[in-house]
Formats: sequence, C-alpha cells, structure tokens
Amino acid sequence: MLKQCSNNGGPVIRYLRASVAILSLLLAACGGGSSTSNSTTVTNFSVTPGDTQVVISWDSHPGQYYDLYYKVGSNVSQSDFEGLKLSITSPYTLINLTNQTQYAFILTATNSGGVAGPPTAVVTATPGSTGTGLSWTINSPLAVNALRGVASGGNTLVTVGTSAAIYSAQYSPTSTGGITNWGPAITLPSGFASTLTSVIFDGTYFVALGFDGSIITSGDSVTWKTATAVNAGQNLNGSIAYGNGTYVVVGAGGYIATNTSGSSNPGTTNPSSTISEIITGAWAPQTSGTIRDLYSVAFVNGDFIALGQQGAMLTSHDGVSWTARNTGTTNDLWQVAYGAGTYVAVGNSGTIISSADSATWTKQANSPTTKALYAIHFGGNDTFVAAGEAGTIVYSTSGADGSWTLSSAGTSDLYDITGGGTFVAVGAAGATVSGR
Repeated sequence: MLKQCSNNGGPVIRYLRASVAILSLLLAACGGGSSTSNSTTVTNFSVTPGDTQVVISWDSHPGQYYDLYYKVGSNVSQSDFEGLKLSITSPYTLINLTNQTQYAFILTATNSGGVAGPPTAVVTATPGSTGTGLSWTINSPLAVNALRGVASGGNTLVTVGTSAAIYSAQYSPTSTGGITNWGPAITLPSGFASTLTSVIFDGTYFVALGFDGSIITSGDSVTWKTATAVNAGQNLNGSIAYGNGTYVVVGAGGYIATNTSGSSNPGTTNPSSTISEIITGAWAPQTSGTIRDLYSVAFVNGDFIALGQQGAMLTSHDGVSWTARNTGTTNDLWQVAYGAGTYVAVGNSGTIISSADSATWTKQANSPTTKALYAIHFGGNDTFVAAGEAGTIVYSTSGADGSWTLSSAGTSDLYDITGGGTFVAVGAAGATVSGR
C-alpha cells in the first residue's frame, strides 16, 4: 500500500505550507533568500517508468517547492494523501513501486509566498513496461538445493544443479515471464547422482558437467546419457564451454582440459537415441600457468576466456595455449560476455571490468552495486544483464562505465543467466527468475 500520510494529514500539510511562507517573508525582510518566480504553473511535467520505479521531471524554478501526488490506477487528485511526496526536486526518482502496475501522478508548485498553483494534468506510467530485462517474474522455486547453470537451445531451456537435478522449460511469448513451467528430466543414466555445475548447448546437444568430472548429454533435454568423463575425482566446480570444434572444462587449482572427439554434427545421429558422435575420446589436460581456482570458461567472439580466483583471467583461441591477462582487480571474477563490440566480465563486490579486444582490461569505477555479480549474458534486445548476490540485477545496452542500471529479481543468490528475448536466471534454493 502507498501510504505516506493519512487522510487526516490535511492540517499538517497546511501547517507546513504556512511555516514555509512565514520563513520566506522573514528572509525577504532581512534581504536574504534567493530569487523567486511568481508563476506556479508546472511546465514540462513527465514521468519515465523503470524497474520498480519512475523518474519524475519538470521545469523547476528557484524559490518554489513542488509536491507530488500519486496512486495506483488512472487518476489521482490533491485529496489523495496516501501517495504524497513533499518538496521534491527535479528530477525525482520514486522507488519501491510494483512492476506491471499502472500509477497516476500529478504535481503542484507553491511559491515563496505560500500561494499554490493548479495541479498538472494527470500523467500515468507503468513501471517495468520499458522491457529488455527490466520486468522480472519470480517463479516458484524448484525442488533442489541450488541451481548452478542454465542454457538455452532453440526454444528450450535447461537448468542443472545439486544431486543430479535437471529441469527444462520452453520459451513462451504468451506465458507470464516468457517461459512455461519447468519440468524434470525423465531419463538419467542409471545411478547418476553427481552435482552438476554447468550446462551448455553446443548447437545440437545439451552438455552438462558434474563436480566429479562426469559428463552427461541430451539432444531433447529430457533423455540424458553418459559421455566420457573428464577425470574421476577432479574438482570441477567450474564450467564447460564449446567452440572451434573443442570442448573446454575448467576447475580448481587452474585445471583446464580439452576434448575434440565430439563432432556434434546436426542430423547425423538421432539425439534422443544415441550419443555416438559426442565426447567419445579422452580429455587432454592443458597447461594453464596458474594455480588459482577457475570458476568459469566461455567461448565468446571466437576465443575461450577463463575466469577465477583473485581476478584471474586466461584467454585462448584453441583451448590449448593460454595467455594470462591483467584484469586490474584482485576480486574473484565469475563470468564474461561479449556484445555491442565490448567484452564485459563481472565478479565479487560488484566488480565490472571491460575490454575492446579481450587483451587489455579496465576496471569500471561506477558499478551500481557492491553485491557479488556471479553471471552475465548479452541477449534480449541487445542488452548486457548481470545477476548475482541476493537477486541483484544490473543491466546496460553498451557495457560502458557509468551506463549500468541497478535492478533486482527476488532475494535469492543467482548463479547463472541466459536468454534471447527473455532472460532467465537461476540460483540458490532452486530459484528461477525470468525477465523481459
């Protein structure tokens, strides 16, 4: 409920008005105060919607104060005290509104003599209506301790997590949040129980990586089969990527391994019945040059980029030869994305770093949050969206320093994000959220 003061607040407001008027007269008598404008008609009043907020702006004048009246619906008047902000300045950001809900707004101006002018015409706005990852739907949590990864292939989404949890959903332009309900995988390899830390779509198959190095694959997101494991017992609390005909996995202690045995050619097999062409050969460990834990690897703009502990970053074109990069930060880095001609990586304490070439990186000085950012994706209507601690969301169309807008999607930590027209993020306690 919008409640700033009760309906019996009229006398209080009149008292405030009288006090301001008396003070203004005293200042004028003493030769003090600023120049004033006698006009009390508000001009160029506008309301711009955002995520759970609106930005109010108008032409302001010295010596005047402005009061905002607002409420849910299509109309509001000066008798509506439940939504009232006194003596605001332009531009003014009104927060804690409800997305996809229409609000009505008027503004009044009062001069230094206490004379109030007419209210503006009513302006309506709907927070979250500007689209592209701004309006988030918090779905019912799935029955799993944590969801660690999510991937999209065609119109299908797959998310994976602890205790061999696998769920899939379909994009839906008519469903709330842009996706259908999540459903569990029907068939898993016999006895498979590994925690799954990452999932990708390689163009034909979904490929999921287990904490113990196990690999499972599916062509339809429902039936899953075992492929060649990486290294029994290897701590692979990292991720898997695919590009240039090569699969790459990363993990603790700077571990990197590659596999080129899976051709994954569309149409050469029946994905739901056989996995004869994907990851059949042994994995080859590679020299990373670091002992820091690596948390993720991604294939972006033709190269692999691995990120990890204390600002670690490695890049490679083939997954075999790796080059360490100076990231300008000692904060842990979690994920990287590429779009709008820019590479952007995110990490702990709201860290955002960017690069034009993936070799020279700059730490951005104007991150809108100090919360950890665990995931980033470029998609939707050409927008970077990063997700992280306690449901934190930041987004930007350019990825440039100072261009990020802070938002939120629930209160659960979010560990991975994907999406096309709809962004989908997953995380702690089975959390799934979708934004568009």
